[in-house]
Amino acid sequence: NQVASDPNFDEFECGNNNDKSPCVGIDPETAKTWIYPVNVPLRDYQFAITKTALFSNTLVALPTGLGKTLIAAVVMYNYFRWFPEG
Repeated sequence: NQVASDPNFDEFECGNNNDKSPCVGIDPETAKTWIYPVNVPLRDYQFAITKTALFSNTLVALPTGLGKTLIAAVVMYNYFRWFPEG
């Protein structure tokens, strides 16, 4: 797996969190990085869509066989890491 740091971590918001305290249930250490698999061929568009989906509301529309399931799995895995309590 490839670990990537992203400065967008500070942009996570928790609704009406005016005091900027950590989000309930978030693991601040794991949320500083995200993981992308290296055991599949790297396709730049999949990597870019995954990164966007991790930090923005995203709708992925691709033809059959171009990696929608991979993108969804990577996003879900990272959210599972970041929010271990659900």
